[in-house]
Amino acid sequence: MQFGTVLGLVGATVALCGFAWIRQWMMALACLFSLAYTVFGKVFPALLPELLVTSFALVFLGLVLLHFYRSIPRVPSYYAEE
Repeated sequence: MQFGTVLGLVGATVALCGFAWIRQWMMALACLFSLAYTVFGKVFPALLPELLVTSFALVFLGLVLLHFYRSIPRVPSYYAEE
């Protein structure tokens, strides 16, 4: 196993545990999909079809983008009718 794969596994596991510890469930789920992508894409590539493994990465990206979209504070528009 390459060093980058091991580093990705360790990083995703630490992030998953950290987000679960502070009860950030959406980011913990995103890190779980990142971990699944690394495990089934790099460590055991023959277990799942490539399309399913690729969808893990897309779900990870979608969850992270959704989390950041929800964390942006909403400011009132200057052009809103009062």
